[in-house]
Amino acid sequence: MVTVSARIAADGSTEITNDIKMSKYEVKQEEFESVMGFNPSYFNGNNLPVERVTWYDAVMYCNKLSEADGASNITDATMTENSNASG
Repeated sequence: MVTVSARIAADGSTEITNDIKMSKYEVKQEEFESVMGFNPSYFNGNNLPVERVTWYDAVMYCNKLSEADGASNITDATMTENSNASG
């Protein structure tokens, strides 16, 4: 995991108000399945990146990792805002 520090984008369009942690590598199918209990991928292989993940599955995966780490979850408001922004 790497930490992305809170900041405002150079053009002022985006603001990250809190530091966040994110993986610097793609999530492997084995990791996703161990957390979520299922594997949505078409191309199967434990060491392959997970694919065919919905936005909500990704949010649930992140929430479960956050809970295990004692961090805050992504809120329902954030989920609604982001799903509406995609069109």
